[in-house]
Parts: sequence; C-alpha cells; structure tokens
Amino acid sequence: MRILHVIPSVSRTYGGPTQSLLGFLLAARAAGIEVEVAAPDPGPDERDWWAKSLPGQHLTLFPSLGAGAFVSSPPLLWWLLRHGERFDLVHIHALQNPISSTAAAACRIRGWPYLIRPLGMLSEFTFTHRRQLAKKLYFRAFDRGNIAASSGIHFTTEGERQEGLRRVHYLGVRAFVVPPPWSGEPTARAPAARPELLFLSRLHPVKNLEALLRAWPQVLRVVPNASLVLAGDGDPGYVSSLHALVRDLGITGSTRFTGFATGDQKHALLASARAFALISFHENFGVAALEAIAAGLPLVLSPTVHIAPLVSAHRLGTAIDPSDSNALAAAVVTALTDIALQGHCATAGPALVQSAFSVETIAAQLLTMYQQACA
Repeated sequence: MRILHVIPSVSRTYGGPTQSLLGFLLAARAAGIEVEVAAPDPGPDERDWWAKSLPGQHLTLFPSLGAGAFVSSPPLLWWLLRHGERFDLVHIHALQNPISSTAAAACRIRGWPYLIRPLGMLSEFTFTHRRQLAKKLYFRAFDRGNIAASSGIHFTTEGERQEGLRRVHYLGVRAFVVPPPWSGEPTARAPAARPELLFLSRLHPVKNLEALLRAWPQVLRVVPNASLVLAGDGDPGYVSSLHALVRDLGITGSTRFTGFATGDQKHALLASARAFALISFHENFGVAALEAIAAGLPLVLSPTVHIAPLVSAHRLGTAIDPSDSNALAAAVVTALTDIALQGHCATAGPALVQSAFSVETIAAQLLTMYQQACA
C-alpha cells in the first residue's frame, strides 16, 4: 500500500500537526505501508531535522506563496495532478487553507481516494473566533464539497469526532478515530529545586495563557517558591503582550520564557518540571499533553483539550474550567504539591502511553483505517 501525505507545513513551528505527522509516518512504516510527503519547503534547518528524526523518509518539497492559513503552492498542485495516481490513497492534513483544499479538489476531480484530517478545524471554536464569516464562506465554497466526496475524515480523539460530526453529519462521511503515536524515549525525572509548572506549546491566543498567568499570583500565595516555565514561540506582538502581562501582574521573578524548545532542551524541561498545564480554548488532541503524560507529570487541562477525558479516567491530573481563576489556581497547587498524585502519574502515565499510544498499537489502527478508506 502506498500513501501520500499532503500538509501545509512540515516545520517544527507548526507544532502538533508536524509532530503528529512524524508519528503517523513511523506507524505507517511499522505497518509495512510505503509513505511519501508533499509539502512546502520549510528550509534547510527543518529539512535537516526531518532527516535526523526519520532517516530514509522521502519528502517532496515545493516553493510556496504566502504564509500561515494563506499559504499556497501551485507547483505542489501540478505535481499532485501528475503523480497522484501512483498512490492508493492521499491523506490530506488540515482544512481552511489553499494547499489542503486544492489537493482535495484534485483528488476529487480525478476520482482518487483521499482522507481528510481536519486538525480540529471542524470545531465550534474555529467558526466562532476570528474571521467567522470568511471561514464559513470558505467552508461552503471549498471544504464542504471536498469532505462530502472524501473516503472519510480522520479524527484523533473521540471528542474531536463528536464535535466535528455535529457540523458535517449531513454529508454522510465515514469517521475514523486514530490518535498519533508516541515514539520518544523515557524521561529520566530530575525535578528542579523549585516546583516548576511547565507549558510547552505555541504561544498563541488559543492557548489561553492569559488565564494561566492571572491565576499564577494565587498559586504563589500557597507555593511561594513555584516557577512557571513557558516554552514556545509565536507572533512577536503576541509574545510581547504576554511579557507585558507578566510585568503588570508582578510575577516576573517566578515566570520564565524559554523560547521554542526541541530535542534535548525539551527533554530537560519535561524532566525538571513537577506538573504540566495546557488550558487551551480548543485542542483536537494535545500532543504536548501526551508528551507530559509520557514524562510522568500530573496535568492541568481545560475540558476543551480533547485528551482531557483520558487524563481524568486514569487520574493523571485535573480537567478544570480555566475561566474560574480560583479553581484553576487550586488545581495547579494540587499538581505541584500532591506527592501521592505525582507518584501515581510517574508510573501510570508512561505505562498508559506505552500500551495505548505505542507505534505498534497505532500502526494496526492506521492500517485498518487505510484499508477501509481505500475500499
């Protein structure tokens, strides 16, 4: 079986989608599936990272125009039209962008089987925040028809599936749930002297960092030596606004911005942390949360992070409404100070990830999804 993945970005700064793609490629190879990737060229540094992360994996890269949600690549589209028939199925990642939409349209016109992984872009949050009218019009003009003609939609959690199908149930599409695998090395725990709460993701308004920062002074009243580590990067204007909020709240001494973290630096941050927080307004999965579970950390999540039910079911932390600052601060204090909880998470978290999210486990699920989609 040959699968082509089409994605708007393979850069590490794309965050979870890139990390998930890497995991899906590993799982596909473990299942004996031949995989290729077509994407805009991310530059030499990112190409080197891919070569080290997944040796032997072929990426077909193209020049692109624009950035972010507006990126397009006519050369990628022309290549797909010429070579798409070589593949049994095209796995398209994301909605609401020209690369994904034109790739799906090309498959639709040629009659090739294709799957769409929406990356949470069928959520209510997507259509009710920023450029609402433009998103709805784009969906009606492009994505709705592409979804209806697809071989199915690939969701990564049951929560994302339920939320997504509320918007497209009338299209009669098949819905698959296959999470990304975890393929990292075990984290050797070495907590810092100060109780550290780690945030590890993009610095973006959807992450709701303002709520976490505003709750932090209440955490310090109970745990005065606590430290908040914000590991990630984002739009310079937005990052500057977060720094300004830290100064206004008087928490400069207990808050540290590390910038974008990867490789050894990311492992070191996970190893030194006591707990992890991700209180986003919306996450279709939460790859960073899975990394924290694998590292044995207690988690504080918002219910709209769709891996939260798994965390609650296995008592690996708390899912809390972040709009309640008192409750959020209390959940953080518990995660930082509850020794019994920390001990449970240190053993149960890695064991859960090894059993439910191993490359071998996801490989079997991925193969089944592809076989059913191709049929």
